[in-house]
Amino acid sequence: MTTKISSDNIQSASLDTIGGNPKIANIQITDASYAVTSGNAVPSTGGYIKITGTRFNTGVQVLVNNTPATSVTRVSDTELNVQVPSRAVGAYNLYVINSDGSFGLRPVGLNYYIPTIQIDYLVEIGRAHV
Repeated sequence: MTTKISSDNIQSASLDTIGGNPKIANIQITDASYAVTSGNAVPSTGGYIKITGTRFNTGVQVLVNNTPATSVTRVSDTELNVQVPSRAVGAYNLYVINSDGSFGLRPVGLNYYIPTIQIDYLVEIGRAHV
């Protein structure tokens, strides 16, 4: 059977809606349960992000520059929950790579910072220790 394609049976189409590479629309910093936080970077010890976009296929991978994500959960073809690895402080490219080799890139898509360390101490004045 042959189907003739003509302008009569095509309502609308664009390269953005037919096939193509995955697209990264947004990257949000999250906590470990993937609830979005107000942060704009992940700690250098690693962290969690949510990526939204299009065309995220089953078996999708995420790279921070050339380092694979610690884990990737494909929530849908438009959402990924990602645990990112530890990296040195700085800005990194973020890649979403489908199993067919198609990929999306967000240049300087993820920033890492040095986490602050809270030191609690108690000072006792006037108490002799023997």
